[in-house]
Amino acid sequence: MSHRLYSTDAFVLGSRAVGESNRQIELFTRDFGLVRAVAQGVRFAQSKLRYSLYPYAYVRTTLVKGREVWRITGALEAEPSPFLSDAKQLRIYASLCSLLVRFVHGEEADPELFDELSFLRTLLSLELAAEFSRELELLGAVRILARLGYLGGTPEVAFLVSAPAPARELLFFVRAHYALLAALVERAQKMSHL
Repeated sequence: MSHRLYSTDAFVLGSRAVGESNRQIELFTRDFGLVRAVAQGVRFAQSKLRYSLYPYAYVRTTLVKGREVWRITGALEAEPSPFLSDAKQLRIYASLCSLLVRFVHGEEADPELFDELSFLRTLLSLELAAEFSRELELLGAVRILARLGYLGGTPEVAFLVSAPAPARELLFFVRAHYALLAALVERAQKMSHL
């Protein structure tokens, strides 16, 4: 029986060891949303996949849908992630990925949310990321929660989600409204019971 191969861009959100040599990788894909897929033999030193499927990588992946699980048959790093070498920026991105895993349930394509995560990765790669790290993390949380429908109804959130403003302007806006936005994010997380 032949299986169909699916190629899609994906963000590696995390992974866990399965058995002696496999890993279950959490991918946020453009075409399928949140997918948990098994990469067989990826923990062996000679595995070709191990160098692409590291935590928080942006990859072009090939998947096969089995009866019970997705399997990763190929992966190439689609774009380098220079911000991963900075501990503070890595912590911010890890926090945003954790938020995404917490609030996204099931496999459902969400290209807008995929583009949102891509936008946040771009912001983390800019020089101003070090100066605005606190604001960047809050901006990411606001934009993710708003796209998922957990935040909205205030002009501040509407501006941050829909305004085509330059990155610096968005970050100064977050800095000026930090207390209000942080309270909205905290309330959304409590009200969701997730």
